[in-house]
Amino acid sequence: NHINPIQNSPFPDSAILRVARHLARKDRAGVPRIDSFLDFLMHHARVKSGSGYVPYHFRGREALLPIVRQLDAMLASGEPDASLALCGGAQFGKTVLMLNLLAYLVAVRFRNVGYYLPDDDLVSGLVDGKLRPDVLDQVPWLARLLQVGKTLAPTGRAVNRKGAFRN
Repeated sequence: NHINPIQNSPFPDSAILRVARHLARKDRAGVPRIDSFLDFLMHHARVKSGSGYVPYHFRGREALLPIVRQLDAMLASGEPDASLALCGGAQFGKTVLMLNLLAYLVAVRFRNVGYYLPDDDLVSGLVDGKLRPDVLDQVPWLARLLQVGKTLAPTGRAVNRKGAFRN
């Protein structure tokens, strides 16, 4: 007989069971199995092409493929203090790659992430100009999971914060 630990626990309010219930809800929300960041990019992410969006590809951004593979190796290692610095010029896909990584880490790997910008205008422009239209709105199951710009104040009231998103 299979015993469901979520339903049959003597400690129904434990942190582990709250996380298990949360993950079970995510499974029911239609999140597909995604084994790596590369898998997420190749099978779920999309990029602008002409007047529309096409599946993510590395044509014209070949230099990003080894970076994606290194990120996957770092994530698979479980090393908590691993870091990777990515520098580069404009117009080769670095920002869209990083925004897709941010979405992957939050929605698929259930990790906390930070993406720091020097001022509110850049945050607003990035959220409205790239994160929402180029990442979140292009992956239907992802758009259903994430709420951009909504958080709760300590009083429990909703606060509109463009620089925050939660899953």
